[in-house]
Amino acid sequence: MIYVSAKLDYLDTVMGEFRNVAWRVDDGEAVYQQWENRKKGGAILYDEPAIEFARKIQDANTRIVVRSNDNTEQFGVRGSTKAVDKVLENCRR
Repeated sequence: MIYVSAKLDYLDTVMGEFRNVAWRVDDGEAVYQQWENRKKGGAILYDEPAIEFARKIQDANTRIVVRSNDNTEQFGVRGSTKAVDKVLENCRR
């Protein structure tokens, strides 16, 4: 099982079990999903959707953009391929 989790440096509270998240690689098409809220803030994605997310990080050239509610964050992907490869290898994916 693979987990993808995001927690930012601001008060990140969303009521309910899930939140709507949109993400995209570089300038590609947005992917819309529901991620499970974590009790201590942030959100989590797991199983096949998390593997898809990890594979898209591998394919990225410069960045992943993630929007949760009214907050949008950009994450550079430089140097991430080896780390993602290791995670997927451990998951045998």
